Amino acid sequence: MTSEEEARALLSEAKDVANCDPDTYHRDFLLANEGDDVELRYKAQKVEFHSHILTELNITLTEQLQGFLADIRESDEAESKDQARQILPYDVDNYNHSPTPIQYINEDDVSRSDLVSEFLNHLTVNNVTDFSTVDDTVCQVFRIKDNFSPDLVAFRVFTKKQIVGSNYRVKITTFGNQEYNKLEENPVALPDYFDFIHYDGMFFVFHPGNFEKILDHFETYKKDAAEVFGHLEDSNINISDYRGFKNTVQKSNNALRRMRRVRKRGKYKNLTRDTVEQLISEWQLDVGVSKNDEGVWEIKLDDLRNAGDILKILDDDLAVSGMDVISDTENEEKYIVKGGKETLT
Repeated sequence: MTSEEEARALLSEAKDVANCDPDTYHRDFLLANEGDDVELRYKAQKVEFHSHILTELNITLTEQLQGFLADIRESDEAESKDQARQILPYDVDNYNHSPTPIQYINEDDVSRSDLVSEFLNHLTVNNVTDFSTVDDTVCQVFRIKDNFSPDLVAFRVFTKKQIVGSNYRVKITTFGNQEYNKLEENPVALPDYFDFIHYDGMFFVFHPGNFEKILDHFETYKKDAAEVFGHLEDSNINISDYRGFKNTVQKSNNALRRMRRVRKRGKYKNLTRDTVEQLISEWQLDVGVSKNDEGVWEIKLDDLRNAGDILKILDDDLAVSGMDVISDTENEEKYIVKGGKETLT
């Protein structure tokens, strides 16, 4: 497994490549469009930018990487690590950290890295396009290549907001005797940052939400959710509107991320009725515990908007101990503070 120090060294190497000599490396700019083949990989199409635009993109990427590396160095010297930018292995627990950490993950650990295989492995892309039809464009890709392969590949999610004037009419404006005609074509705003890069078999992620979107990383979280659902269906943990709860989780990106954490921690496997009742009471959750028509206890979910409360119960910090095995007041107080108040803030 790659250590944080090794990842930092790789990121520094990537910065050096970004700060490249144009005589040594070649550059291109591509759009990734939804594929229509059986494997649904993204289809690469080249945008023929002038060399000075490619140079601007090169500068943007270099400055972004330099800034991140400077933040990490400053973090090494910071007295409070809570306010320091870190470089960490990719994990859902890092999602809401501030400042956002730089995360890294090996290409082989990304289940749908094949989506971008054409961008990572193919030196030349012959299909040429422009920004006139972008309805199926997922992201834009800036590459720095040697004579054998793409060396550094940077990704940025694409939105139509980059097409200036796409959402409104650009009116003719007059000033004195000067008249400014509207542009015949909508100009395109260049990326001013990148969401993640690929270098030497490693993805370095700066904006995890966009990384997950482009590489369909939610498929991994869906597998985690399926494992948790399987346990719930085989266990004595009952939820009154289980089908609605399951459907709600499967449709929510945030809930799926939470299910990765739930599955990884595994505390849900040791929940008891006493634990559930205690947590509902202490956290003042909008769910309850009751008996169904068969006389079996269940978590009462009357409103699917409260499905997140059940995730909080499943993700309890100390559920493995169970309230039923806590024998004294001191331990009970520690359980409540650790499992409830700190976990959910």
